[in-house]
Amino acid sequence: MGRFYSTAICFLKDEGGATAIEYALIAGGIAGAIILAVTTLGGNVNAMWTRVSTAMRWRPRLVLCSP
Repeated sequence: MGRFYSTAICFLKDEGGATAIEYALIAGGIAGAIILAVTTLGGNVNAMWTRVSTAMRWRPRLVLCSP
């Protein structure tokens, strides 16, 4: 029983796993923020480029030559 107890105490005192979990939570938060920003701004950026494309579209004009 003493060996199991000492192994359990060592396992509970080890903080290496906690650091990995903290980094995973930070990475998840950053990923969530990026997804939120892209989702929120994506439609606006698409609409802006559509307006730019429409404004730059070449439209030939009919020129009438008089004889």
